[in-house]
Amino acid sequence: MGLLAGTLAQAYDRTQQAIRQEIAAHGSSVFGFEERRAESATVGQLVGGAMKDALKSKVLGPFAGSHHVVDGVQIYGIETGGVRQLYVQPFAQQLALPGEHHVALPGAMRSPIVYRQATVRWGWDAGGDEELATWLNGEPSLKAAAKGLEDVWVCGKESWAHDWTAQLMALGDGRSHLVVQAGSHGGMLGPMRVGVGPFVQLGGALGRWLTGQPTAPHAPLRPVRYSDLFYEYVLGGAPAPAAPNRAGVDFSEVLRAAGAPFESATMQLAPIDPKIEANVRAHVLPPHRAEAPLVAVLDLTALGSGKDAVALTPDALYAKEFDETCGFAFEELQAAHPPKGLMGKTVRAQLQSRAVKVPCGGDGDALHAMLSAVLQARG
Repeated sequence: MGLLAGTLAQAYDRTQQAIRQEIAAHGSSVFGFEERRAESATVGQLVGGAMKDALKSKVLGPFAGSHHVVDGVQIYGIETGGVRQLYVQPFAQQLALPGEHHVALPGAMRSPIVYRQATVRWGWDAGGDEELATWLNGEPSLKAAAKGLEDVWVCGKESWAHDWTAQLMALGDGRSHLVVQAGSHGGMLGPMRVGVGPFVQLGGALGRWLTGQPTAPHAPLRPVRYSDLFYEYVLGGAPAPAAPNRAGVDFSEVLRAAGAPFESATMQLAPIDPKIEANVRAHVLPPHRAEAPLVAVLDLTALGSGKDAVALTPDALYAKEFDETCGFAFEELQAAHPPKGLMGKTVRAQLQSRAVKVPCGGDGDALHAMLSAVLQARG
């Protein structure tokens, strides 16, 4: 037991030394540090206090997408040019797992964005806001900054390939939350580097394009592991919940009445086929809404699996087709346009600050009818 404890301590110390050296080399400084292991006391302090038990339960546990269990974290409070940011380094025993960088930036974009891997190449996705995505992917400064991020994390004989590297979401208070997944910037054989410099460069590149226009809080387009630590240590508490997670008006009966004439094998009203429901919850609904009631599901798959679908809950819509995702709260909806397209039909939804094209397969009339009914019910 003593030998194992010594090995773990050495792994933690080596990692901390490498990260601190990288921070210093970038001209940044550490203003706070905390280390928490599953069965040990806190080492050091960050922003005036140890990790709370409620946060501990959210941070330690299974590491999504792998067989590892997080049993320890190092939390770095970093300051660069007067801006405070957070880096979280998780561990499974002595194995350093991919970490996350977090910072709050002044201003916001009209839609949440993610730099992710699509079918052919990497690029910016704006959750169905095609106009914004086109601009993001054509802006040289953002393309260059995003390409500076590493999409693979290597530790020992293990490696992780990320399917996204950066996300930006409005917090709803005039700021945005930038998250970057750490990659191995030192290469497979080089020193451990978690990408402090590329993270700061991306924040600077994005910051030049953020506006002060009031923007409702956004839900992330991909799961983020350590938002709770960011809220606690950087923001001093959780921000307003993202719009699709707010408790709003329940449109269940409105949706059911409008969708009833169109009910079919591909346009199901609750109760949903169990196999399709399970796949919708696993593949279509975002993690923070995985248990939301399902009022209707439009299955977009050829074999009826529901892994690509449009899911309507009492207060929001979520859609996934191949690599494309979108979602919005019904309270954001301003207009719904009839389906268009020959091959892949879509219904265009005009929201408060953006427009999204929702895939609908052969059930465009049903989707348009249900969204129109929501608008009518809202008056």
